[in-house]
Amino acid sequence: MFQETMVYVGQMETYGKGCEVLEKLAVVRVSEAQLYRVTDRYGALLEEEIGYGIEVPLPQEATSVGEEEVVYAQMDGGMPLIPPAAKAAGTIPAPSNHSCR
Repeated sequence: MFQETMVYVGQMETYGKGCEVLEKLAVVRVSEAQLYRVTDRYGALLEEEIGYGIEVPLPQEATSVGEEEVVYAQMDGGMPLIPPAAKAAGTIPAPSNHSCR
């Protein structure tokens, strides 16, 4: 039962934070390395049992888009482009619809 708790905490937080949570809730001290080993081991067993490793085929070739067409895309962690002059001045301009690439 305790290993189940370790795996649950280990996959939710960083291993350091997970150790703190286990110490406060279960009054048991474990090292970050031990939390990693238990979480990794059970993760590997689950991966084996469930059969992860699903391969998603990539498209063979990209579809070209005309100049008048609109493409809607979403990404995680987009970084706005900041003009060099703004960087030098230490100012960050307000983002526009075309400022992420």
